[in-house]
Amino acid sequence: MAEDGPYDEGGLIRLAIATAAALNAIHSAGVVHRDFKPANVLLGPDGPRVIDFGIAKALDTAHLTIGGIKGTPAYMSPEQARAEPVGPPSDIFSWASTMYYAATGTLAFTDVLHHQPHLDRVPAPLRPLMAACFNKDPSRRPTAEQLMTAIAR
Repeated sequence: MAEDGPYDEGGLIRLAIATAAALNAIHSAGVVHRDFKPANVLLGPDGPRVIDFGIAKALDTAHLTIGGIKGTPAYMSPEQARAEPVGPPSDIFSWASTMYYAATGTLAFTDVLHHQPHLDRVPAPLRPLMAACFNKDPSRRPTAEQLMTAIAR
């Protein structure tokens, strides 16, 4: 981001599809990443790679550990910020925060619990999908598989 600035529409769509596919694979393997953010997406010659599973949890044990909140506050979901149990929808919220950063070069939230980001700087084709990912109710967010399908249209 420091060298090239925000992604153009085509680059952002390619990044969105590839990272949604990575989350789909992670979730299909029964894991919640819990710290999806720009620093954990490496850009290689063959595409992005999601890294750093240091605080990842198996879906059947995907809750926050005793001793406080785990994750990066600027990218965590409302439920994660409230120290509630998290599942794949939390990663979807973090994915949208990461895509917002890639599109704008700025953070989506200063207060994740009470505000919604302005999506006017996000390419129009991704706005409705990102708005759905930013839903405060985790049960209303799309799955990673739904993301891939919707972006690819």
